[in-house]
Amino acid sequence: FDRIYLVKLPPAAGDTVTCKGSWAGQNAGGCNNYASCPLNPQFRILLPHSGRVQLRLFQRQPPAYRAWRTRSAPPLHIGMYVLEVDGEGETRVALPHINEDLVIAKNTSFVNAWQVALTIDFSIQDAARAARGRRRGGGGERAERALVVVPCTYSPGHEGSFVLAVWSELPAITCERIGQRMARQTVQGAWSAGAAGGCRNNDSWLDNPAAKITLP
Repeated sequence: FDRIYLVKLPPAAGDTVTCKGSWAGQNAGGCNNYASCPLNPQFRILLPHSGRVQLRLFQRQPPAYRAWRTRSAPPLHIGMYVLEVDGEGETRVALPHINEDLVIAKNTSFVNAWQVALTIDFSIQDAARAARGRRRGGGGERAERALVVVPCTYSPGHEGSFVLAVWSELPAITCERIGQRMARQTVQGAWSAGAAGGCRNNDSWLDNPAAKITLP
């Protein structure tokens, strides 16, 4: 062999579920530096308990892997964002950007590796929340959780396939693809003679180009 790849393995005990997906077309939205980031595939993870969770994102080998073996590293720089959301219904991250206030874990650097991983220990968060609750005379514990995971490449338009593996130290976790509910349509136009009416301060503003938007 002429190279070694390091990957993170989950502990032997526990439960692992996997979901497959791909970045293609408008679903190759890039990272949160771009407004198209929420168009990436998104996955809803339900945790009926607290404890440790490990998320691993693999970029899959393309069919022409023999030709790819000559590369020094996988071609895509990948990472993911993890958000904690309301567990009811199909929650999908809304445009125009992922709300960083809801992000509980993310890859701070996007790397061209076969695998990137994140580990979240909810038992530490629950202990701190319970301590605050006791000081205030309330509860504070939260067992069930719903997460949204957004796997992405660093830049928009970079296409490829991936596998998302979710490990938990306790069983009964679920991972499912959230339905795509957003679409983007681009219309081009120009201000030219007879169609450059200016703002509403001018009587001619209705001469500007107009576009009709119909929502289902």
